[in-house]
Amino acid sequence: MNKSFIRIISALVIFTLSIAPVLTGTAGAFSTDTLLENAPASFLGEDNADESATSIATVGDVNGDGYDDFLIGAHQNGVGAQGQVYLFFGKASGWAADTDLASADASFIGESFNAFAGFSVAAAGNVNGDGYDDILIGAYGDDGEGIGVNTGQTYLILGKESGWTPDTNLSTANASFIGEAAGDESGYSVCSAGDVNNDGFDDILIGARKSDGAGNDRGQTYLILGKDTGWAHDTSLAGADASFIGEADSDESGSCVSPAGDVNNDNYDDFLIGASKNDEVAVDAGQTYLILGRNTDWFMDLSIVTANATFIGEVAGDESGNAVACAGDINGDGYDDFLIGASLNDESGVDAGQVYLIYGKETSWSKLTSLSTVNASFKGENTGDQAGYAVASAGDIDGDGGAEILIGAPKYDDTGTNEGKTYLFFGNSFPNAPTDPQCEAMTNPVGVRDATPEFSWNFSDDDTGESQSAYRILVASTSANLTADTGDLWDSGMVTSISSASISYDGSSLGTTWGKTYYWKVKTWDSSDAEGGYCAEQTFTMQVAPNAPIEPKCEGLANPTALLDLSPEFTWKFSDADNPDNQSAYQILVASTSEILAANNGDVWDSGKVTSVAGGASLPETIVLKRGATYYWKVKTWDNLGAQGPHCAEQTFTLKSFFLPFWAEILVSAVGAAAIGSGIMWFLMRRKLGHIG
Repeated sequence: MNKSFIRIISALVIFTLSIAPVLTGTAGAFSTDTLLENAPASFLGEDNADESATSIATVGDVNGDGYDDFLIGAHQNGVGAQGQVYLFFGKASGWAADTDLASADASFIGESFNAFAGFSVAAAGNVNGDGYDDILIGAYGDDGEGIGVNTGQTYLILGKESGWTPDTNLSTANASFIGEAAGDESGYSVCSAGDVNNDGFDDILIGARKSDGAGNDRGQTYLILGKDTGWAHDTSLAGADASFIGEADSDESGSCVSPAGDVNNDNYDDFLIGASKNDEVAVDAGQTYLILGRNTDWFMDLSIVTANATFIGEVAGDESGNAVACAGDINGDGYDDFLIGASLNDESGVDAGQVYLIYGKETSWSKLTSLSTVNASFKGENTGDQAGYAVASAGDIDGDGGAEILIGAPKYDDTGTNEGKTYLFFGNSFPNAPTDPQCEAMTNPVGVRDATPEFSWNFSDDDTGESQSAYRILVASTSANLTADTGDLWDSGMVTSISSASISYDGSSLGTTWGKTYYWKVKTWDSSDAEGGYCAEQTFTMQVAPNAPIEPKCEGLANPTALLDLSPEFTWKFSDADNPDNQSAYQILVASTSEILAANNGDVWDSGKVTSVAGGASLPETIVLKRGATYYWKVKTWDNLGAQGPHCAEQTFTLKSFFLPFWAEILVSAVGAAAIGSGIMWFLMRRKLGHIG
């Protein structure tokens, strides 16, 4: 079933915004369910079936009078549906309800039958740097000066102080751009791209959703760089400065194009290309492509797979990318944000629709990002609403420094059928990232003992009266996983709760690896169900093993060289970064060589693991040591949680060698009391006989 439909609107209605002073933070006397008939101004199409307001756009100040101006497209206007576009200049007063579009300050009529001029209209920015804003008008049904049906043509009208007239034929436009082949439908979507190459001239995008490229209906988007002169009528899009061809047949990339603002804050404007029929993840799930601005390296016929980032619909039939738009800087972080509509998403009902908000950032853009993982989303109220068929920035209408966004749901039913509804969300209405995130009541703690540690944070929101309604915690094994919003150890999911303290870990086992570091972050929702961003990366490190014992000594000395005691005492001090851990056991190795000790072999003595809190032990008297020999030793400890630390560095001790006189040698060699007595008698006799002096 073809789920698309034609947008039919019979009148444009303008509400003049009455903004209260910035300090009040209010936005005038607005209320819900306001009847459009009460608008201060409205504009009626000239004839039956004109379908005026199929497209509308503010276009900046085209005549330099200090007031912004706007366009209204009526693509079915004219006997042969040539289409017509109406330009109204801004002014301080004189607006009226039911104004006939015939009274516009200027209008522009399509060149050929079924040109459908005005199906798309847009601001072009200031493409020639003359200080006047310029205008784009798409006529996707134009025959391209005889190329063929639905070749399509896009018209550029340069701003000027005067000389604007009604019923101007678009053949007199300052420049025009013709599709490459019949059936391309170039001009189906048009927009300013901003200044993508930072040369001081605004640039423009033209979508040709039916361009075949290297296949069938892949779609192609053309980039035309601004310049001060050299604009010409009937310019073939084959001569554009760059183009991007859809990935696969029937993708219809370029069915929607939009500036993105400067999403990475590098002073180059960026842009978006929607391909709502893309099948990357599933049939017609859709895909949106982000192209980052740059100084050079723009080329024709680039595959759109060269985009810097892409965003794919959640499920088949979503048609994500049917609408895309710059949102401005919603969260006030200095990066522009953007919107992606998926008007046929079924999450809150068949074709209820959903809109996704992606925050700008400096780096870490990636391809094939699922829209299920983006920063925020807005789901349609009811089955069939098709919320997200149109999305736009509303600027900063309440003066609080944050941009507002608009979401259109054209099939919304209120008191009848398909009246449609437009939603306004105020910038800065999203919670800030949580503040003071802690694990076990500490910031990035080391030595966490609990296998289910507790997390806490403070909810933060600039909007008065808001409070937390839900949270989501991610815990990852690596920083890279956390950066990718992957909680491979624990993803709590969205938990409805006002609690922001003592939230216990409930994920995979954290294991028994002493000293392992884990990574976590948390985000919150406010009481209006607005979703905030994650806090910065946090860490916690599990219980660490003891350090190597410090101050190892033998007989109270470091590496003594003349020990007399053949059963020396070893001492040390327990060391552990985890306070208040203490020693629960030790092991001492004594070896005959340094090499043996290095192999963790105590060939002289291996105490084994000895359960003890004492920081000392003596060599057993059963161990026979050699006088004059050097021995090598080391010790390691366990803490009271059973964590084993490393050995201390190699230590040594050397026994004293004895060099005795002759008489002492006899004493030492005598065995037993009788032998000693006999030795004495023999010594005295020898002395008396004069044999000993």
